[in-house]
Amino acid sequence: MSNNVKVNDIFECLCRALSRDAKVNETSQEFSALNSNWERVDYSLKLIKKYKLSPKFETNKKNDLVSIQYRVQGNTEFNETNYQLALMFYTKSIAFATNNSKALGLAYANRSVVLLRKDFYAQCLKDIDRALNNQYPEDLAYKLELRRSKCKKPPRQQTELSYYNPPPIIEHPNQLINCASSSIKINKSEELGRHVLAVKNIPIGDVIAVEEPYSKLLLKDFIYSYCSNCLELCYDLIPCDGCIYALFCSEKCKESAWKLYHQYECPIITMLYHLELTKLNLLALRITLQARDIFGIIDKFNKNNKVYKSDSYEEIHFLEGNTHLRNSADLFPRSVTAAVIFNLLENHTDFIKDLKQPENDEKTVKELILRHLQTGPTNFHEISECREDYFGDFESSVETGAGAFSFMSLINHSCNPNVLRVCHGSKIVLRALRPIKKGEELLDNYGYHFAVNNKNERQRELKRQYFFDCKCEACEQNWPQFNNLQVRTKGFDINEDTLAALLHGDLVTAKKCLPLFQSKAQSSEDLRPCRVLASIQETIKRCYALFGNKSDRI
Repeated sequence: MSNNVKVNDIFECLCRALSRDAKVNETSQEFSALNSNWERVDYSLKLIKKYKLSPKFETNKKNDLVSIQYRVQGNTEFNETNYQLALMFYTKSIAFATNNSKALGLAYANRSVVLLRKDFYAQCLKDIDRALNNQYPEDLAYKLELRRSKCKKPPRQQTELSYYNPPPIIEHPNQLINCASSSIKINKSEELGRHVLAVKNIPIGDVIAVEEPYSKLLLKDFIYSYCSNCLELCYDLIPCDGCIYALFCSEKCKESAWKLYHQYECPIITMLYHLELTKLNLLALRITLQARDIFGIIDKFNKNNKVYKSDSYEEIHFLEGNTHLRNSADLFPRSVTAAVIFNLLENHTDFIKDLKQPENDEKTVKELILRHLQTGPTNFHEISECREDYFGDFESSVETGAGAFSFMSLINHSCNPNVLRVCHGSKIVLRALRPIKKGEELLDNYGYHFAVNNKNERQRELKRQYFFDCKCEACEQNWPQFNNLQVRTKGFDINEDTLAALLHGDLVTAKKCLPLFQSKAQSSEDLRPCRVLASIQETIKRCYALFGNKSDRI
């Protein structure tokens, strides 16, 4: 196929070809008769090859001319004191510059000026050294040495890049769930499947779990501002030696990413982006790459392990994909997407060749890619931050990445949740948003809240994406949306100055007011649904969000 083809285009072209050849019914019957994910992918791959729908392979290589263009753009923004944009363009210039080139040295040097101007002296010194190690012109080296002396000249106050407060430590660890506190347990029933119950009363604000994802992915829009491996904000990123789409906060992250997954993503990353694969598509691929060393023992996995290890692929493997509820109209396009991904791995990377048992493991690769294309939409979580806008206000949740959090995925939905999630780096901290009684189920919100969405909308979207009919109290009692809620509680108003301070990201105000908000929410729980209670809960969520990932403008 031609350039600029998208993965959805491939599926649509395949459907048109089948229709033209009067093969739609036959194909549908054959596909419906398949029993495994790997067979569905294999079948789709044969159709793609039969109709010659494989996309033309492309790659964006390092290019010094493009690097220079971005550096010039950076200079323009710097002269206009648009330091945020200048930093991004200089980092793009670094990403596109060929290895050990003059263009790379100049890009590092120019970025060091921004870092100096914003008092990031430690980062500036690193970029100065990087410039000198990458063919920076000798006759200009004195400029860098002058810059170095400015960084070291006292008194100098280094600007600290405080992206998030350290995640809290779980004081009483759970012996059976390695990321959780002892206040909960995993339960199983025919009606609810696996779910999480409180084994004691949990007050508002208590830390229930702190989970690092098995696998995580940075969204494309943030690759020139955040580390592609740990997903943390970084102003002195270093590039991958082979591609222009992966940058890292350190050599340690760079080496870790290469060993874990990037050695196989690097040759095909341009195609992955050109095909416009979604974050869930890309995360399904990355999970499969990371799990390659245990392909041979997947059949021996035990879904009923006594200890739930959220850092293990085994737990990710058993997340619910609802395959039995999906029809061919759902599974066929996913299978085509998985086939396209597999085709890239097979023909343009060493992944298949490097597997321990290539012939047997090919089936496993196909199986897992499609498996996680199904588990992703119902289980994976966003990694987000509070972000400062041009007016100094902080948006409460800007998605920067996605992660496969197996324990968080066990928590069922409610349109009136009793837990909240906050990202600290790539970790998710789970806290009680409402008082949770012993024996009560922990309930998260999957994006459809009673105060924001009406019942019909919530029911429709939850059924479409998650395959269940919500029976939470807000749905059963048909609670009104926020503007139509009764006030009920009197004598408690959230001060406008307090709200303004929180909107501007004031951590001091958040720490000071949080205990009062939690106490009032605890005592008002029996008044739900209530407009004041809903407002207090949203304020509690904003306070905790400010302790997590928080990106200020420079």
